[in-house]
Amino acid sequence: MPQRQSPTLSTKIKNQKQLNKMDCEIHHLHETHTEKIDCLQYANCCSTLALRITHIDLKILAKTLKMTFSTYALGTYLKVEEDGAMFKEMLCSFLMPDNYCVMSENRPKAIR
Repeated sequence: MPQRQSPTLSTKIKNQKQLNKMDCEIHHLHETHTEKIDCLQYANCCSTLALRITHIDLKILAKTLKMTFSTYALGTYLKVEEDGAMFKEMLCSFLMPDNYCVMSENRPKAIR
């Protein structure tokens, strides 16, 4: 079996430029369309997406819930994986029946 060659510097730069362009396009779409979406109508992000929770989010959530960081991270709400933490359930534990968030201003960045 032939050995796989590592990407050249020019290939890496080209890939990075493509990723940067895609990132700019996504940000543009977000800015143009977010204001047109009524999040409270469906709460899709809170009920259908496996959102990544950052280390900073964990600290804020733990403090808001008056729990220690480790209790929160390893406790009821989250599972910790190699590439970060995420909610155990697809339906967020903090989503109320009216689609408002119990955590309000302290909700994780991915949800804000």
